[in-house]
Amino acid sequence: MRVLFVCTGNTCRSPMAEGLARSLLSSGEFPGLDESKVWVESAGVACLGGMQAAEEAIRVMGERGIDLSGHRSAAVTADAVREATVVYCMAGHHVESVAAMEPNAAGTIFLLDPAGRDIADPIGMDYEFYERTAEQIDRLIRIRFGELAKS
Repeated sequence: MRVLFVCTGNTCRSPMAEGLARSLLSSGEFPGLDESKVWVESAGVACLGGMQAAEEAIRVMGERGIDLSGHRSAAVTADAVREATVVYCMAGHHVESVAAMEPNAAGTIFLLDPAGRDIADPIGMDYEFYERTAEQIDRLIRIRFGELAKS
């Protein structure tokens, strides 16, 4: 199984989601889902490749025991979308961009929030905003992994 998280620049939301997802997979919290069976990655719809994660994202994740210091941004590609079992996007415009890139994958592309709400971009915001964003992403990944574990 391949899970792809997508945001805009691949420096804040999707790298945090990737790190949180990997941490959850290694915890054993979701029977049937673990690091040996699930490949997790992240990308951005409008990013400059090779950028580090935002300083605040690195700090917020570091306080959770997740190291994003080696993260380098990558642009989402049609191949990555095709290879993904599921693509979780942070906002509706990401869903639209990814679906336009690979129309045959439309049934695998979703907002991370099953209620259909966007996750606000924390870029340029303060540490507390990043913390709230990380908490929101963590909660939503747990919901989505629960769904995947049942399927």
